Amino acid sequence: VPSFPAILKELSAYDAKLAQSLYQSRLDATDPSGSRGTDAGFSYSQFLGLYSAAGLSRWPRLGMITYGDMDKHHDLIQTDLQEAEAAKDILIRCGLLQNVTSIKPVKVAAKTSQVPGGTRTEIPKALKVEHATNLRFTQLGLDFVRACQPPQK
Repeated sequence: VPSFPAILKELSAYDAKLAQSLYQSRLDATDPSGSRGTDAGFSYSQFLGLYSAAGLSRWPRLGMITYGDMDKHHDLIQTDLQEAEAAKDILIRCGLLQNVTSIKPVKVAAKTSQVPGGTRTEIPKALKVEHATNLRFTQLGLDFVRACQPPQK
């Protein structure tokens, strides 16, 4: 496990600002039970929106890009997306964030048919498996960002 000073050496001010923005968004979020959700994940579009909101992108709405935006500002948006991806990779490499994949329940619809002598059940040969991958702070990431907060007055 890397030490906090070792992590600080790896992060630019830009990366630290992103980590702070992500952390603050989790503190501001409230889950349905009413508790604050620092362990809640970020979808990729939420991540991009927070990246933009932190002032790290040139395009102001990176989490909600339209076809028209992409058509008119392709190079600018593409550069921002590449830089956001690099920043995300740095936070993952430092152990502050992790990708978490969740698989939605699989629905199996079996068909039954009457055949001489009984019932035949046919199970599909292929199943559609839906999944979502979110970013989430690791415990190290939460501890690190908390330790970097200014003292409370």
